[in-house]
Amino acid sequence: MTLPVAVLVSGRGSNLQAILDACASGELDARVAIVVSNHAGVPALQRAALAGVPSAVFTLRTYTDRAAAHAAMADAIAGVRAELVVLAGFDHILAPIFFVRLAGVPVINLHPALLPLFGGTPAVWAVSLVFFQAVLLGDLFHSFQFIIERQLLIMMVIL
Repeated sequence: MTLPVAVLVSGRGSNLQAILDACASGELDARVAIVVSNHAGVPALQRAALAGVPSAVFTLRTYTDRAAAHAAMADAIAGVRAELVVLAGFDHILAPIFFVRLAGVPVINLHPALLPLFGGTPAVWAVSLVFFQAVLLGDLFHSFQFIIERQLLIMMVIL
């Protein structure tokens, strides 16, 4: 069963590219069903286009407020029947309506650090895809084990 995934981006799209590559190679039994951005013209949208993945842009300027933009994002994601949402360098805190509209759809954030206290480190960022794969495989034990190990790694890097 190939899992349809929605990926939310705001910039370059390096995390998106890692996901696209893992899907294309078969490393992940998933397909990116849509790429959603809150900024027009960002390189991540070009990456989506090159991979043949549909994309949609929801800038705050075109909506009455953030909640309206995030509700529209959720509707677009529901429209492609995504079963997982991945925040891959997405720079907004999602409005509650986003989660209401996508009730039952898991959302994970590929941010590599304990926020807001510690911004990410490259060593921790590099293993985010491993966690993503564990979630896709439904391997809850290893997902939680990974979270604990990642937090310990962050503390070791900080100390």
